[in-house]
Order: sequence, then C-alpha cells, then structure tokens
Amino acid sequence: MKQRYLIILALAFLCLPVLAAENYFRPGTVWTVETSYDFMHFSVHDEFIGDEIEVEGEKVLPFYRSGHGDRENARLTMYMRSEGDKVFWRSIDEEYPEWHLMYDFGLTAGEETVITWAHTTPGVVLEFSFKCVKTDVHDPDKEGLWMNLEQYRGSETDPIVSTGQWIIGIGSPNNPTENIFDLDGDYSNVVEVVSDGVVVYSSPLASVGNIDVSNELNISTYDLQGRKIDSSAKGLIIERQGSKTVKTLRR
Repeated sequence: MKQRYLIILALAFLCLPVLAAENYFRPGTVWTVETSYDFMHFSVHDEFIGDEIEVEGEKVLPFYRSGHGDRENARLTMYMRSEGDKVFWRSIDEEYPEWHLMYDFGLTAGEETVITWAHTTPGVVLEFSFKCVKTDVHDPDKEGLWMNLEQYRGSETDPIVSTGQWIIGIGSPNNPTENIFDLDGDYSNVVEVVSDGVVVYSSPLASVGNIDVSNELNISTYDLQGRKIDSSAKGLIIERQGSKTVKTLRR
C-alpha cells in the first residue's frame, strides 16, 4: 500500500510542470503592461484576448489594446489562435491573411524554430531563428516557469546572437507582442496577467512606492529585465523592498 502511494505521489509531481505551463493565450486573458519612454514618466495599459469570432470563414481570437480597465475604447490590433503549446498571429488587414508563429512553449533544449515578430505593420514579415537553451527554468525571484532562448539574425556564417526569456504560457515579460529580443523603443514590463479572473503571473517589479533606505538589508536590486543584480550596480536599476518598487539612475 505504501509503495502504491509513493508511485501515485511521484506521478503527481511529474504532472506539476505540465499544469504550471498552461497556455494562457485564450479568451479572458489580460496582460497589464507598464511603459515609459524616459524612465521618469510611466503609463499603464491592457492587452487582452476577446471571445472567439469568425473572420472570412475562419475562427480567430481578437487581440486588443486599451487603457488600463478601459474596455469601451479598446483597439483591435491583430488576430491570434492557439494550437497546443503554439501561438500564431496574423494581421487584421484582409490583404495579409497569412498566419505566423508567435510562440512555441513546447520547445525543448536544443530544438530550433522560426519566430515572426508580432507587429501591426501590414505586409512586413520579420523572421528570426530561435533555439531553446533550457526550459522549465524556475527563478525564486520570479513567478512561473521560464524558457531561456537564443535568437539568431544576419548571415549564417556570421550571425548576430541575442539571448532572452519567455514565460511559458504567458510570453515575453516585457509585452505579449514583444516576442523577439533586442527591440529598440520604449521600456515595457508586464505587471500582471489575469486569466478568467485569476492572477496567473505578477511581476516582481509590479508596484511603485518609496524605498526606506535606512533599512538597506531588506532592499533587493534588479536590472530592467527583472534579473537580480549586485546592490552596488550602477546605471538605471530597480530597487525593491517588500511590495514597494522604484526605478532609479544610480551613478
């Protein structure tokens, strides 16, 4: 009896990563994103998936952007669909109905695929080769399971290699449509992801408040990608103390 119990318990633990890696690109999921163009002025908006609709005889998931909590003035930005661990996107322009791979959360270490940047400019297709380095990465300072990847662009003989991460089932920690790495532009950070009314992800850099510098032992320091760094680091950094987070330029 005891041996049977241990086998059942072991099987349950084996199933945990599968449950934790659920694909949340589905109706009812909302990404709350914080952005800034100068790290002094910040704004928050929502990106969310609406109910399934039919477009040109095909079932699609409409993807919207709106002010935080302002569904009435939401703007349709693209169509999506999910197939298991994969997420695809296409333009809302009827002249460009082709589907492109946006995420593949089922990649295992060593596997490669081609990812297309999910943007809103009709007719422009930017493809990048991706290689999974490690999957099911758990960081005690972050929520969820993460995937480490390498991105290749340029010539095959002299490729430009970038590294980055996806949150499995959720996407980029910067913005759900920022599925490729090293994009120029404004700073962005996914503050929270809610699916069917349940919080499934919350960024360690989610809240803003005042740091009590008199109690430095309780202050954690991060870079802009949310990675924990040495407290003596210089430059634009993020400090967290309990539930309070501030961004500052340390010289």
